Amino acid sequence: MYSWRTSCLVACWALAGFLISDPSRAFAAAIYPYAFASDQITNLLVEDAITGQLVSIPLNAGSQEAVSDNAQFDGYPVSGYQGVGQINSAVNISQAFSGLPTSSPAASFTPVGPGNFTGARADAQIGALVPPSIGVTGGSSVSNVAEAYGNALGSSSAANAAYIHFTFTGQGYPLDIVFNDIISLVASTSGPSSGFVGESASASALNALLLSGSDGSSFSAYPLGNQGQVAVSSSSGTGSAPFYSNQSYSIVTPTLDNGITYTLSLQSNVQESIQGGNAVPEPPTIVLYSAGLFCLSLLKRRRSKFF
Repeated sequence: MYSWRTSCLVACWALAGFLISDPSRAFAAAIYPYAFASDQITNLLVEDAITGQLVSIPLNAGSQEAVSDNAQFDGYPVSGYQGVGQINSAVNISQAFSGLPTSSPAASFTPVGPGNFTGARADAQIGALVPPSIGVTGGSSVSNVAEAYGNALGSSSAANAAYIHFTFTGQGYPLDIVFNDIISLVASTSGPSSGFVGESASASALNALLLSGSDGSSFSAYPLGNQGQVAVSSSSGTGSAPFYSNQSYSIVTPTLDNGITYTLSLQSNVQESIQGGNAVPEPPTIVLYSAGLFCLSLLKRRRSKFF
């Protein structure tokens, strides 16, 4: 027949085996940090602000389009690409990717979502000009996306940039730069319930329109406000809600004087970063320690009754 002391020890070992055999009973599976940032500019046109007619600007040397992307995930090689092209032409570069699997997910401007891959990736491209016509809005486009998931190896980041940069001579009228812009940002962390603390994730997008003249004049506009940047962040399960915006913009410049050389640059970039957290003590360990102290206290109390 078991003694009271033996029964107590058996109960403690049974509890330990129950928790160790199935740790998920004590806490949820880890959900790693996730970040996504996307900026899509479409139907980009330059018009005469007075007549509303599409402008065919005589371009000078130095006018160009450029895109770049880079991705880094701890423990894996950094990847990145750059591309330069003529104004109103298509510029595409390979997707930057670092992590697992060795081949990145297909290029997309829709969030893949947490858990579908482990790593960081970035895409950037500029579309060729489509002339407006009946039933066709026309215009050029700029597309950027950056995404990362996973904290097993620590921090990661991805970023890209695209800009349309052209130099021309003023013709005595202001310009109207019109376009549609879709911004999507997500940053999420799971919090202590996942078994980690100190995780962080962030995502941001920035747009800027900059104009400078050889006479020292300058003009700048930031479609997104706040110096052209919007951002979201999350840390240890707390943070802001996802950000989404779909708006059309019309930015009118000052009058561009005849004979003055101007440089107009439309810049767009997105970036994200995630940082892994530190593991918190597993509940099974805490429970076992507490159960042991409880059993010892009971044994001590029972023993004291005999003295």
